[in-house]
Amino acid sequence: MRSVLLAAAAVAFAGSAAAQQTPRAQFDNGVGVVWTSEPAPADVWRAIADAGVSRSDESQWAAIACTVGENRRLSDCSIVDRSNPETQVGDGLLELVRYYRARSTDAAGQPVAGRRVVIAMGYGGTRIP
Repeated sequence: MRSVLLAAAAVAFAGSAAAQQTPRAQFDNGVGVVWTSEPAPADVWRAIADAGVSRSDESQWAAIACTVGENRRLSDCSIVDRSNPETQVGDGLLELVRYYRARSTDAAGQPVAGRRVVIAMGYGGTRIP
């Protein structure tokens, strides 16, 4: 009986983990960001949980925008879009900002200091429009 319960718990957890979409990021001109540091999946889960995101948010998404500083860290971040005003997904994204550090150039080789980055995430595998 105990092994059946453990197996069921493992399947439930694995299903939840597979459903979680990690944040995606790009500059406001659509060019991809290359990170030298970013949150680990455990950090994403922790930030989402700490923000109060729950099963009721599973179809929700949000996007934040930040500025890349001279030190390649993100600053001046705010929620710029979300699926609805009540979702806490954006608050979770704001908690992750401290983990990010951009490479000094973007995927196209252009300098990144002073540029705006949009980071978006759909909770529970939700696609972001």
